[in-house]
Amino acid sequence: MYQFPVGINGNKLQLLAAIEAFNKDKDFTHSHSGDVPEAQVYREFAAHISSTEKQLIESLITLETNTPALPKTQAQEMDYLITTNYLFPIDKDSYYIDVDFLNKYNQYVLDGAYQPLTPLDSEEKEMLADMYFTEEARKRYEHLYLADYLSNFYVKDLKEICRIFKIKGFSKGNGDYLINLIQDKFMEDPFELFKHLSPDAIGLIAYFMIEDRNTIPYDEMGDLDLEVFMIGKDMAAQILYMPVDVFEYLQEYFAFKGIDPLDLIPPEEREMYEELMQMKKLQAMTDQTPENVDEAIAAFAEAGQDEEMREMIAELIGFDEDDDNDQVGQVIAQIMDGKIKSEEDLEKLFSQFEEEKEEAEETPKNSNSNNNVIDFNQYRK
Repeated sequence: MYQFPVGINGNKLQLLAAIEAFNKDKDFTHSHSGDVPEAQVYREFAAHISSTEKQLIESLITLETNTPALPKTQAQEMDYLITTNYLFPIDKDSYYIDVDFLNKYNQYVLDGAYQPLTPLDSEEKEMLADMYFTEEARKRYEHLYLADYLSNFYVKDLKEICRIFKIKGFSKGNGDYLINLIQDKFMEDPFELFKHLSPDAIGLIAYFMIEDRNTIPYDEMGDLDLEVFMIGKDMAAQILYMPVDVFEYLQEYFAFKGIDPLDLIPPEEREMYEELMQMKKLQAMTDQTPENVDEAIAAFAEAGQDEEMREMIAELIGFDEDDDNDQVGQVIAQIMDGKIKSEEDLEKLFSQFEEEKEEAEETPKNSNSNNNVIDFNQYRK
């Protein structure tokens, strides 16, 4: 598939190339030299994409926001658009879709059915570009392993690492020997090596654990000492990174020791990260289609144990669990309370609602059998 130059500006040639990539009988870009009218390009593009991709595009147009974003799971369903620069990652789990594309799709394909979205200003464009290039840089380190990382160190630095972590047998070794020595020691007993990390190093590593990635933004570390051998700096991208295998060992180490990384950061940052983690958890619940009903019930039941999550879910879905007439609210409340644990329980509740509805419809509003109520209407002439 054709790879476009690094950048974030999409154009109609990319849409044509996307069509060609999935339809070998199409040859717009070469036969027309890019002179296909823009309206035709968009209509041709819409004619080839799936109904899912169409629905996602239209739903973003209806949001009426100039910063429309998609979760990664949905972005990956946009087979055609994701091959262009109209759709690009801005963080680990989110993709931005270009407002200019949405407006032209609305104009040419939907005949202007919706209000045009407000174009981005220069500051917003710059911010999105920074997010994109930072994310691209972070991805480059997702497959960096300890051996590759250590190959960038001088022999004297490798020996210093051995001294810090009490690794014996390094005095007469060359670079390759020392790299293998350090790597073997890590593989043999990483937890023993982590005992020698300074409090500052552990504090810095906590941010990696919170982000759940082997890279973190460079500007969030405050006054922490960044000189930790296993953590590198990418000055251009403004990120810190560590080998992915070391990161995975550290995750196990934090779990084994029962270390909550949030306990190692300032209180004001902890509050921010807790809110962010709740938002991500809620987003994950709403963005991903569960494999089955029981899986969805389990997710809501888990979320229901946290009062703030309950409030966020209620606000997102728009229900009142204290309103007896709100059946949606009653269902979700019972799921979050653990009263409904399976699809079978859910079906029973729906049957109960249906029976109550039928009974209400069958019961006359003014029944003489209700002896506790005097119906004065029957005495009127």
